[in-house]
Amino acid sequence: SDFTSGPEIAPDRTLRMAIVLGLRNRAALDDLIAAQQDPSSLQYHRWLTPAEFNARFGPTPAQAAAVSSWLASHGFKIEDAGPGRRVVSFRGSAAVAESTFNVRIHTDDSGELYTNLADPVLPKSLGPIVASVRGLSNLLHAHRNIQSMSNLGESPSAIVGGQTAFGPNDLYTFYGQT
Repeated sequence: SDFTSGPEIAPDRTLRMAIVLGLRNRAALDDLIAAQQDPSSLQYHRWLTPAEFNARFGPTPAQAAAVSSWLASHGFKIEDAGPGRRVVSFRGSAAVAESTFNVRIHTDDSGELYTNLADPVLPKSLGPIVASVRGLSNLLHAHRNIQSMSNLGESPSAIVGGQTAFGPNDLYTFYGQT
């Protein structure tokens, strides 16, 4: 579709969006990753827990609060910005999104698909802490590709340590191999 000639999105259409916050201390993170892969390093294969990683490299509570506060000041409804998270989820009208992020959002001829025609603009103070803005477009979709066991028509047939488990023959069946 050619969105540049398509109609503009309805101003009152509600958009669900998210701002992904960037990582801090990138140089220290790069050093840690290198050390974790170096057999001569004391950090070799010493992995961080998610909490340790977030404390050292994730956004600070003040950074998440700054983003949430800015969004709320523009009339967005904050849906999730919990501590320790890198994503601030929010919603608001297309008109508010266009005004806040200085973009035009156009739709395809059906009005179902929409996308922003320029990169979003953020205040200079938030630029260094924001990795991306999501939801100004709905062109990318995740597709569910998980099937339940009942859909596969197969069940585990191997016995491992007294437990029923999937074995090599099950994998051959799943992938259509003989």
